[in-house]
Amino acid sequence: MKKLYTMIMTATLATGAFGAVETPVLFSENFIAMEQHSDYPTDGWTTYGNGAVPASSMSDYFGNTGDGPVYLLLRHADKCYAMSCTNFDPATAADQWLITPPIEITDDAMELTFTGAVYCNAGNWGLGRNPIKVLVSTDGPAHDAFSEVPVYEGTVNGTSASDVGTKIINCPLNGFGGKTVHLAFVSTGENLGMTGFTDIQIGNYAVTFDNKTPQVADAGQMVTIDLNVGMKTPVACAGFTAVLTIGDETQTRSYTKAFGGNGTSLLYQRVTFDPIEMSGSSTLNYTITVTPNYEGAPASVLTGAVGLPSVSYVNNVVIEELTATGCQACPSGAASMEYYHDIYPVEEGKGRVIPIAIHGNINYADPMNEGVEGYVASTISRNGTSSYPQAIFNRSTRGLMPDRRQEVASQMERRSYNQVNITSVDAPDAADPWGKELTVHFDVLNAYDAESRQLTAAAVMFEYNVRVKT
Repeated sequence: MKKLYTMIMTATLATGAFGAVETPVLFSENFIAMEQHSDYPTDGWTTYGNGAVPASSMSDYFGNTGDGPVYLLLRHADKCYAMSCTNFDPATAADQWLITPPIEITDDAMELTFTGAVYCNAGNWGLGRNPIKVLVSTDGPAHDAFSEVPVYEGTVNGTSASDVGTKIINCPLNGFGGKTVHLAFVSTGENLGMTGFTDIQIGNYAVTFDNKTPQVADAGQMVTIDLNVGMKTPVACAGFTAVLTIGDETQTRSYTKAFGGNGTSLLYQRVTFDPIEMSGSSTLNYTITVTPNYEGAPASVLTGAVGLPSVSYVNNVVIEELTATGCQACPSGAASMEYYHDIYPVEEGKGRVIPIAIHGNINYADPMNEGVEGYVASTISRNGTSSYPQAIFNRSTRGLMPDRRQEVASQMERRSYNQVNITSVDAPDAADPWGKELTVHFDVLNAYDAESRQLTAAAVMFEYNVRVKT
């Protein structure tokens, strides 16, 4: 499987989504298990392609003859996408099909939902165009057996903060009860980079939970259970009922926003409950049951926890700073890095400022930029500005250098409830590192106990003492 490696990566410990969710799902696929044993969709999934020759860097992934793979399984952040090519030489519109195994549809009113993605084009979906179609066949997976069904899409998520733009896309599957179907996800469009899909689900309705509840709180602190529920039902539905359960106590909230019927995408409702005081010495475990208000609707259940910390750890601040050849203001960025280094010396029991200086270029043929172009481009995309010098602080606060001194001071005063300890590193042979994997072994110390908490660690690889060959 092709993987992209950059010369510089950042060492961070980040928290992902938390809480387990059980929804009434008939069929689901996120490709993660499949990717562990194959570079391509397998397990009954089939593909059709347009047979065109992938252009430029796309040929590194999809071959340079036109008969390479139509879809690849590629990781980005914590998701695995089935991705296809839309860049061809000569310029040709994509027509890349990914077809499911046979699926038995149990009810006449079902809802399909999935995450569509556009990669390598700064998350741009092409002036608002949707390069993704959905087709259904009840007569097997033959190319001419499919008919297109309408799709409804949300807004692009992540365009200014990532090089992957995603949309939640949903589609009512009405009238197929008792039938066996194949679904075809078709990537269209031209020169959009890679496009693809993940988190495919078919169920009685589409639902998403954006849990905004704190994951950790101190004793005596008041905590509000807070989430944003997105819902789309295939039939008319006057809202939903949400029930919070903590031990033997319950709270109920009822909402009347119409979520159902054709012609709409997911609609969202903010759900909050009465504040709860953290007490005792144990984790606060809670369950939220959400039931759409139509006859026979099954419930979806979210379980979560708020940890009560016993200790805390010092907080470090990782600064990724970008300068460039030909940038007249960039010496101020370098001076800021020296400033942070001087006022936050390494001291026992105190947090550290970890500055990482990345040098790019501004339309110059600069050998120092060799190998970091992709990293620089994605960092600029995350920051939402193309000006230099610029920086990202702990992958959360973005801005130009050197105007974030107060932000660094604020982050240095915080305490962390998690700490990572690197135990060993398995590095490739320095004489031939390209295309090899770097394995970092680490332990995570948590100051509290919270079930189903997901932690993500990103490794860092530096290259020191670079010399230009003359």
